[in-house]
Amino acid sequence: MIDRRIPPALRTPSRRGGINRLCQQRVTEPGRLSPAVAARRPQATPSGVSTAAAAGTNGPCAMTSSLTTPSIVRWAIPFPAYDVWMKRCARWMHDHERAVGAFAVVAAATVALVVGSMSDPRQGGLTATGSTANGSGASELLPVNGAQNPPPVDYLLDLNTGATTPLPTPILRSLGDSRQRQYGSSAWYAVSPDRSRLAFVGSGDKGGRRPQIFIADIVDGSGLRQVTHDRIGARAPTWSPDGLSIAYEGYGGGQPNLYVIELDTGYATEVKDPMNAVIGTTPQYTPDGSSLVYTDNSSQLPQLRSVPVGGGGTRVVVPLGGGLEDSRNGSLSPDGSLVTFLGSGTFSFGHCGPCRWVANVDGRHRRVINGCFESDPAGTWSPDGNRIVCGNGDNREISVVDLATESATPVARANAAIWIDRHTLLIDV
Repeated sequence: MIDRRIPPALRTPSRRGGINRLCQQRVTEPGRLSPAVAARRPQATPSGVSTAAAAGTNGPCAMTSSLTTPSIVRWAIPFPAYDVWMKRCARWMHDHERAVGAFAVVAAATVALVVGSMSDPRQGGLTATGSTANGSGASELLPVNGAQNPPPVDYLLDLNTGATTPLPTPILRSLGDSRQRQYGSSAWYAVSPDRSRLAFVGSGDKGGRRPQIFIADIVDGSGLRQVTHDRIGARAPTWSPDGLSIAYEGYGGGQPNLYVIELDTGYATEVKDPMNAVIGTTPQYTPDGSSLVYTDNSSQLPQLRSVPVGGGGTRVVVPLGGGLEDSRNGSLSPDGSLVTFLGSGTFSFGHCGPCRWVANVDGRHRRVINGCFESDPAGTWSPDGNRIVCGNGDNREISVVDLATESATPVARANAAIWIDRHTLLIDV
């Protein structure tokens, strides 16, 4: 039976010498070997050439160089043994190459399987789509109902299917570089009560250097027009319940003041308290349209307050105390029974700085909502009032929070998001 094990010297012929190395081994005087072994060794001729070479043998290990010391010779491998070893070497190299090739195929298949399972939202759980919604190269963290291959522009996200639809071109073009200005990077979208139009911040007067509020049809961008002409800029639009007016922040006075503009006439009115301009941000209409809820910035610590649309005395929405030191970024639920806001303070569970809260509209029965931070007050609540959408601030993760279970589901990476209807979000990348 042929021993198919490969001699150590032949295992890696290209690196360790293989046959050539074996052929070049030197032995001592034949007299020191056993007679049987010595008889098989070629003897040096007087000219210093082995008998195999002298006889004209063309074996692979035939001696071709002179030996200065006849007693030290190089010995030739018998040709049949050489042929066997070479065949074994060839077989081993062939098997080695096949093994390496198979390993490469398995490795490539494994990588493809892992990447595929991560990018396929049908696999469930948090997935990295590998696409970039903002062109920065950051991966999107998405669940089963998150955005599938989101575009690099602002888009609509269907939470039931994960399908994404870019906003109409006229709207995207009007955004310009307004989001690069000092008033924040968000477009501050707000959807009209009938869900047919958008109000948003785009590049307006002064060659696009002043952020102004525009409105347009949400489906095709038709009817696009600029509605504000604040000499410094405007942001944070919110629709009145009847869809006839928009309240917003105006900076014409050098600080954020609240204004209400009539869409049919273009006439803007500054909201006063009762004589002075209200210094506030992020307004939102109450469900009955009579007042605006806003963040009062007139003192050192912000606080949620409300003011009649036509001007007048303000009142506190969320009382401070009980550990709560401030409140801001507030939004009323569609039925006006609940309010969500950001608030800082020290409580029985520790310090919040700040935390997202949900409470009764009078500020009682507060509870912290984890995994939730900033929101656009005009679009924080789902139309049914059961969920809110918000960002966590640090990694731009947008989450939908079910208030019944207080579970937060990541759906995209972006600057902000608002509700359009019960199953659709507008993602502001």
